[in-house]
Amino acid sequence: MNVVDIRPERRQDSLVEEVKDGLHADPPQFSSMLLWNEPGLKYFEALTKTPEYYLTRAEMELFRKYGEDIARNIPSNAILVDLGSGSLQKVKILLDAFDRIGSAIDYYALDVDRKELDRTLDLVKPGTFEHVRCHGLCGTYDDFVDWVRNSQGSRPLCLLSLGSTIGSFSGAEAADFLRDFAEALEARDARNECSGQSLMLIGIDGCKDGSMVWHAYNDGDAANDRFIRNCLDHANTVLGSNVFEYSDWDRIGNWNAELGRHEQFLIPKRDVRVDGVSLKAGKKILVVCSHKFDADDRDILWREAGLKPVKSWTSTQTDYGLHLVSPRS
Repeated sequence: MNVVDIRPERRQDSLVEEVKDGLHADPPQFSSMLLWNEPGLKYFEALTKTPEYYLTRAEMELFRKYGEDIARNIPSNAILVDLGSGSLQKVKILLDAFDRIGSAIDYYALDVDRKELDRTLDLVKPGTFEHVRCHGLCGTYDDFVDWVRNSQGSRPLCLLSLGSTIGSFSGAEAADFLRDFAEALEARDARNECSGQSLMLIGIDGCKDGSMVWHAYNDGDAANDRFIRNCLDHANTVLGSNVFEYSDWDRIGNWNAELGRHEQFLIPKRDVRVDGVSLKAGKKILVVCSHKFDADDRDILWREAGLKPVKSWTSTQTDYGLHLVSPRS
């Protein structure tokens, strides 16, 4: 499988700084980047298969029901880039739809972990499709933005941001995140006189049913618990010292109705000292938030990110939706 490495350099040093900055913050927090090492990706994949985690199930149902309609709204000569691709089981449903209608596209899975990228790309190895060609991109979101700004070619790009990616950001952060991609697409389209306007297909969870959301991140099999706790192991690796022991920590999750998000914390059972910082027993340390964007939130998001809606496909049971948008200009 063709995999293009777009990383300018190894980024371990920057992750060390990010972890230390989080621990020294007031209040301290764990960097959410600690969730996404190779074991973390596998733990998250297991979480998406639990009965309580409705997001992946809803997205797959939308691809099965509307896949061909989505494919027809994207130029047949487009390059699709899946931002933070993870498991390709759900996106393969969409790629099958492109193949059925004879749409000749090139699909690129973007992931920061080369080993995990090689593993997941095996699901779409050569010969899987007649019209769709699959590749890999190894790098971070920032690496990809730089790559887009410097890329050549007249074919339109369609960026896929699926699953819970946008939910990891607050409203303002999500707008900044999407604006970076929108501006990079605009610059590329203008520079290369692209044959069609580039697009983004964005998965967004709009569910604000506190009970449904809470159970999605607090499943009966403790899959989410393993996913979150893995950041302790990853932090030990990054910091080069076994300062975090599972037995010293509890995990809790809660639905914050006021902010429209689920919050996950790790709590030390005893005082833990790391890099000159004392983490006090019983004090919650934030790991990650999962924000939910209803219709009003999405309107604000598109406006502040410099995007305009093209078409949406939404689950009526969960309000999880796939939204096709384009840069405003």
